[in-house]
Amino acid sequence: MNPQATAGRIVHVPNDDGTPRAAIVNVDTDADGLAEELTVFAKGGPRVMRNVPYAEEPVAGCWSWMPYQKAKAETAEGNQSESAEPRPGVPEPPQGSVASKAVAAETAPEAEEA
Repeated sequence: MNPQATAGRIVHVPNDDGTPRAAIVNVDTDADGLAEELTVFAKGGPRVMRNVPYAEEPVAGCWSWMPYQKAKAETAEGNQSESAEPRPGVPEPPQGSVASKAVAAETAPEAEEA
């Protein structure tokens, strides 16, 4: 699977006994998958790891894709990122909802200064 992950992606970093821990990629990885910085969430609280290599299979001290991400990558659509951008065929949020107000605020023309 492609060893490149973008900032904000959630991946796995197994601890020494092999238990997978969620980690957030803080900086886009290098082409070979080296993660300059990850935040790992463990029982003792979050900790930052630097220069973490990529591994196809879970290995302590390396990051890897979660099983869900690997399975999704094997489908015809591939492991495409979900997007907050409107997509064709997806209905707009209901009028008056929090989501519709957020969309309206983002698309409203800026008021001119007097």
